[in-house]
Amino acid sequence: MLYTSAGFSLFGIKDPAFQQTCFVVYNDWLAAFCRAAPQQFAGLALIALYDVVQGTRELKRCRKLGLRGL
Repeated sequence: MLYTSAGFSLFGIKDPAFQQTCFVVYNDWLAAFCRAAPQQFAGLALIALYDVVQGTRELKRCRKLGLRGL
């Protein structure tokens, strides 16, 4: 199970658009990393909470990328 510990500080970003961008970049990186050994790695996405609709979209996108939780 791969999750960020240092990345949790990103939840403190007050600018919703910037926070979302940071999470998208992290989630893309994590998905690419996990693709190297998908049977061994299970990535957990970061989902911004400022906008529920956008967060739901990102969650669905992350699922398609192969991430397994949030």
